[in-house]
Amino acid sequence: LGGHEFDHHPLFIKTSSDKSVLKSGSYRMPLQIRWSGLDPNYHLRHSVYYDWAALCRISFLNEKGLTMPVMQRLRVGDYFEWQV
Repeated sequence: LGGHEFDHHPLFIKTSSDKSVLKSGSYRMPLQIRWSGLDPNYHLRHSVYYDWAALCRISFLNEKGLTMPVMQRLRVGDYFEWQV
């Protein structure tokens, strides 16, 4: 990641090996349990946890300034087509 905007982004810190890595810590946000996420025994459907993780991840990144436009500019998530 060296030499990119990651080097100066508040989410990242420089390590002794001169690489940028995510800062450690915790993040909390309130979540809402919805009727559609429950089974007949009122247990939470397993896929709801994945939905919550995605919601928290995007919320965290947005709060820290790593929004979709920033990620697009940094080409985060770009993929390349493999030619056979």
